[in-house]
Formats: sequence, C-alpha cells, structure tokens
Amino acid sequence: MRFSSLVYVCTALLALNPLVALASPVLETRADGISQAVFDDLVRYTKYSSAVYEWICPNPLGNKLVQKFNNVGTQGFVVRDDQRKEIVVAFRGTLEVIDVLVDLQFILTPLKSTGINAVGDAHVHSGFLFAYNIVANDVLSIVKGQVAAYPNYSLVVTGHSLGGATASIAALSIRAAHPSLPIKLYTYGA
Repeated sequence: MRFSSLVYVCTALLALNPLVALASPVLETRADGISQAVFDDLVRYTKYSSAVYEWICPNPLGNKLVQKFNNVGTQGFVVRDDQRKEIVVAFRGTLEVIDVLVDLQFILTPLKSTGINAVGDAHVHSGFLFAYNIVANDVLSIVKGQVAAYPNYSLVVTGHSLGGATASIAALSIRAAHPSLPIKLYTYGA
C-alpha cells in the first residue's frame, strides 16, 4: 500500500512540474554580462590550463617556461609573461589513473599545507590537498625566485578539474608566503 501511494505522489508531482516551471519567476536578467577584458582573461588562462596537459610545450602561449613540476601525479608549470608582467602557475587536471585515485580521496581533512596556518576549522578534500602538498615546496621555491627577480610582476594561478582544485589551495599558500603580491586565481571545472 505504501509503495503505491509513493508512486501516486511522484506521478502527481511529475505531472505538475510543467505548471511549476511556468509559474517560476525570473530572478534576474542582465544585458551587460562580463566585460570584454574579463572575457579575454578567462580565455587566456583557459589556454594555460589546456597547455599544461601537453607533454611537450616549451613556450606556453609564446612565453618563457620557467620550470615544470611533476611529482606523484601532480603536474604543472610556471611561466613568465614579460609583456603582461605576469608569473603564471598552471596545474594539470585529471588525465591519468593516478589522478583519478587522487580525485577519489574525497574525505575532508584539516587544511594544513606549507605556508597555510591559522585557518581555523577549515577542511578540504584530502586528495586535492595531497596533490598540492607534494609539489608545494617546489612551487613556492619557483615563485619565490621569480618574485625576487621580477618584483613588479603579478601572479596568476590557474588549472582545470583536479588542477583547478589544486590551484585554489596553491593560491592560498602563495598568498601566505607573499602577502603583498597581487594574485589572481582562475579555475575551470574545479
């Protein structure tokens, strides 16, 4: 008896669904969207997030490849764009089986990483934290060298998928190490 009642209620809700959709108010409509400059930046950093998947990419977007990093499934690179006066850190997303295993480590764990402290009770996906922690010292060392050599440059951190999640933690870590450094974070599908 209960099952048939449940089926009846579900059928009734499905039948009413089009009426609910018609009665739903439009929350907001905008004609302006984002600026062309923001759109161009989103496209630009998408290209870095894509280039980091390439096995051989000596000059990402025509810029100086400072250094690649690759440790236990976390890959990426640091690029210097002298025209835009930017240092770009890009993390690769899920591509190999080891990346899938990192993605599957979804238990939340306290946010503890090189340079990140005093974040209260913050917890993060343990796989994403692992992915950053195994390259944290390398990334921070490379960025430190670039910031020392190019003190007027800003920093952009980017990544797609697993790389986007890793980039988010990296941006926190780099911010802690360089509090006055202008940092932008662009993630895609993270």
